[in-house]
Amino acid sequence: MKKTRKTSSRRRKPAAKKRSWAASLLFFAFGVILAFLVLSFFPRLIPDKLQQTIRHSTIRVKQWQQKYWPTTRTTTTTVKRQSPPAPKKTAARPSVKKPAPTTLYVTLYKATPDYDALTSSSKLLKLPKEGKVQLARLIFAELTRDGAKAKSPLPPGVRLRAVSFAGQRITLDLSKEIISGLANTGSSDEMLAVYGLVNTYLKNFPDCSEVQITVAGHPVKTLSGHIEINKPLTWGQVLQ
Repeated sequence: MKKTRKTSSRRRKPAAKKRSWAASLLFFAFGVILAFLVLSFFPRLIPDKLQQTIRHSTIRVKQWQQKYWPTTRTTTTTVKRQSPPAPKKTAARPSVKKPAPTTLYVTLYKATPDYDALTSSSKLLKLPKEGKVQLARLIFAELTRDGAKAKSPLPPGVRLRAVSFAGQRITLDLSKEIISGLANTGSSDEMLAVYGLVNTYLKNFPDCSEVQITVAGHPVKTLSGHIEINKPLTWGQVLQ
């Protein structure tokens, strides 16, 4: 008769409760994921100290990962420097031309009432449209007029036959009355007549430096025998 081998009950229980390692690992992973989800949606449930520990550990893990298994590439981007906006072009204001003066103060060198010297006086003249030649004629007309404090240095009846400008020279062509009027006078009257003309025109036309006096279209040596005028004359302080 064969003997049957009996198994104790103690050995059967552990065999019945034995679990596989795969099931335990899956259950543990599911628990970790569930805890992570709960704590993600409800972070207030995590104590402050534990939150600091988690942050510190996360930072250390990232540093370790970047050091041994870098997954992200650092890219450098060049930023173009923008030039400042160009200034807006403003419409140029139309240039306003100032009106040309219509009057001019001229300086006249006339004789003193006792005919001892020359004295200067100012006169306001209306500028002519014809230019310098006409202005020279207006000045001569004022020079032949007598005033209360100044007399004309020229004898009566003298006319300005012609006037011309050439470079720095002014040529004054007088009528023959200039010689006949000074025929019986002295050197003082001749000086007043000559330098009254010369100084007056050089003062009012500063771009000129000499005056040539002619009579009836021809040069003469003197007007009454004292001052040579056959050459151009410059500014004179005679009798002034």
